[in-house]
Amino acid sequence: MGSNLYSIAYNDLLSFSKQSGSSSNYSEFEHVIVQNDLLGKYQEKIIKTENYEIRDVAADLNNNLRVDFLDIEMKDSFNICLCVGPSYEVLFNTHKMKSQLTQSKYHFNYVPDSKYQLNIQKQVHSIHLAIENGYYTNLLRSLDISPNDLMKRFARREPLNSSDVFADSAMKKSFYDIFNNPLTGKIKELFIEAKVLEIISLQLNQIIKTNDSPESLRKKDIDIFYGLKEFLDNTLTESHSLRGLSVRFGINEFKLKKGFRQIFGTSIFNYILLQRMELSHKLILEGGLKVNEVSVMMGYKNANHFSTAFKNKFGISPTSIKK
Repeated sequence: MGSNLYSIAYNDLLSFSKQSGSSSNYSEFEHVIVQNDLLGKYQEKIIKTENYEIRDVAADLNNNLRVDFLDIEMKDSFNICLCVGPSYEVLFNTHKMKSQLTQSKYHFNYVPDSKYQLNIQKQVHSIHLAIENGYYTNLLRSLDISPNDLMKRFARREPLNSSDVFADSAMKKSFYDIFNNPLTGKIKELFIEAKVLEIISLQLNQIIKTNDSPESLRKKDIDIFYGLKEFLDNTLTESHSLRGLSVRFGINEFKLKKGFRQIFGTSIFNYILLQRMELSHKLILEGGLKVNEVSVMMGYKNANHFSTAFKNKFGISPTSIKK
């Protein structure tokens, strides 16, 4: 970004605006600028709902521009921003954070602040998705593979700013479709929410793919997970919790779940369930124990629940294996 930079507050920029379209949750502005050394157009399309706000920004100016924003809702938002082209820079001075995005790159961040600066070149096009934190964290909680460190950072109000990430064709199409579709009314609202969920899914998948790289598990970590597996094999009839296992093996819960699945191809509790069923089969067939006795040993309060799990594993009920 060159030194020839024209600075303006966002509210002053709005003073030049001409609204060209608006509905209950959609607004479109064309900011025709004639201000000293700054000439050109700054256009915005805005979709706003209770759970998210999307801004499509395009500028065609005679000068580079710095826009100073004051957004009181930003401290409660998780943001995913795509640079359509060619490049722009965003600065969060309070937290001394800076990102520069080039064409077809995106980043995501959580910055508990209300002020930031956007430095744009003469021609630029970007799309900014701001997601209400509660909406985003509820999605994370619903996923067994969710990156829980994000939720912890939200809870502690710690700033987070990713590096730039290449936006593949799926990500770019999801952003494009939000503002370029022929739908109207409630059907359009449903379509846009689906696209927002697509974008979030692709962003989370990028985190998971990065964390699942072979380099992400060291030999020491692998030894820990094999030790965990051996411990579970020897304590199948005992009750386990993620918190307890995390403390015992000195590894955080998210890494515990992710690493175990990465090495053994299943979750910790599904592994425990399958091994308990194998042990149950052996105890009933070879140990001469009754189904109710084995059910209690495996921690089931309801024998019918045990029988259902056993049948799901072996295709027959536990009472049938001796017949």
